[in-house]
Amino acid sequence: MAQVQVGYVQDLQHAIEAIREHARIRAVGADGGEHLFALRRDLIDAEAHAALTATARVVLHARNGRFSTHLDRLEAVEAPPR
Repeated sequence: MAQVQVGYVQDLQHAIEAIREHARIRAVGADGGEHLFALRRDLIDAEAHAALTATARVVLHARNGRFSTHLDRLEAVEAPPR
């Protein structure tokens, strides 16, 4: 059971990293420039989590829906009016 859970978490982390990288490339092109980070809450202490949350421009929580939906909403908000 523990092995299955560890594999699931690793697969999920890889999927999140792929989405993050795709969003970064969409935002600024292949050159880079934007700083997007995907952090696992279980790997940082409470103080670091509080500091990061307080200083982040955007925080995406899994409990609020799919990450792709978050990114679509961000694009809609940031899109210039037509």
